[in-house]
Amino acid sequence: MVEAIQCAIQQYHTHTPTASTVPDFQTGVRILHERLQESCLQELLEERTDVQACIELMANFYVGQGMYVEARQLLRQLLAEQQKVLGETHPATALCMHKLAYIYTKMEQYTEAEILYLKALAILARAGGKLDAEVANNLNNLATLYKRQQSYARAERLYQRAIRIQEEVLGEAHLDTIRSLNNLAALMVEQEKYAEAESLCQRILATWERLAITDNLAIISILQRLACVSIHQRKYVKANSLYQRALMISEQELGPEHPATVSLRANYQQFKSQAS
Repeated sequence: MVEAIQCAIQQYHTHTPTASTVPDFQTGVRILHERLQESCLQELLEERTDVQACIELMANFYVGQGMYVEARQLLRQLLAEQQKVLGETHPATALCMHKLAYIYTKMEQYTEAEILYLKALAILARAGGKLDAEVANNLNNLATLYKRQQSYARAERLYQRAIRIQEEVLGEAHLDTIRSLNNLAALMVEQEKYAEAESLCQRILATWERLAITDNLAIISILQRLACVSIHQRKYVKANSLYQRALMISEQELGPEHPATVSLRANYQQFKSQAS
């Protein structure tokens, strides 16, 4: 069943050119649903074999396409199954709550999201150290929810808690640690705490450079954020240098016509026109 869904998703991407401005979502979705019908999802659920893997594959696909209603439906189905079979306080149930809370956040259903995040956090915290990384991930996403609600003090505390756990359990160079640092930097920018944002961005870049990490999109994103911070601080020469560095990496590694390169070039041109 897992292989069938993976094959269906591959066929979706085959039928949906990435360069198209109007992707053929209907063709991809039709293929997926046909595959599911052929594989008898209901029978699969009754036998309870590979349920989580299959539903998570489908839910992740839907999230990637911004189809949150469909993802929510699948995760509700999975959560109900896990609550019945594993119990309300099982770690797997908590992880499903966390995924569903993320969907609710994307759909701006913040009350439902917060309830599930807090429930999941309590269960995962009781599970002990082996799930500390999941606790940190939950804290990070709950902080993002509070940031969306402009509850900045609570968001900042949770991001900092997540980062402390991730640095201890995963290490400072782990992508989850970097993601939380990046989120905290974005929160600082939103609060116009530019010195703190600059420090966080520099910290991320220093870690990547020291360990020779080559996640080009992430590096470009951090350089652009640091350039924006420099503009707010009226450090225009530094901002220009950061934009040039980001654009050079983007053109060399992604290509001059890549959407990220095109967007970055437009932002740089806008900066130059405003600075002149």
